[in-house]
Amino acid sequence: MDSEFRILVVDDEPNSTKLMRKILSAGGYNADEENSSVKALEKISNGDYDLVISDLQMPGVSGLDLLKAKPQHTNFIIVTGFSSVDSAVESMKSGAYDYLSKPFNIDEFKIKVKKALENIKLNKQLRDLKNEIDKNYSFET
Repeated sequence: MDSEFRILVVDDEPNSTKLMRKILSAGGYNADEENSSVKALEKISNGDYDLVISDLQMPGVSGLDLLKAKPQHTNFIIVTGFSSVDSAVESMKSGAYDYLSKPFNIDEFKIKVKKALENIKLNKQLRDLKNEIDKNYSFET
């Protein structure tokens, strides 16, 4: 069980957030859901989440706007029913970890989430290792 990670699922369609949250819960993950992109922006900006899974096109604040507001340590997966090469490229250039088209394959969704969380874990271990090296070793002459 990987309940150590904080995950936020954002979509203006409640059925989509419920489905994604149910899949995540079945995989042992704790996830919050938000159907208001304006409220999601506030939650994401606070830096409380390790992974955000968000729809791209929503009224008010878009998924791309949410992506641009994420803290550096947060991974982001864009999910959209209006997929195009341009939107995928723009999302990845803006810092998305991955991109998924709706309707998505549940197994593909699970794999992308698992890889995103493994990436977070590896980056944290790398930061911890760098801090430990900096603390214990000095290369000054």
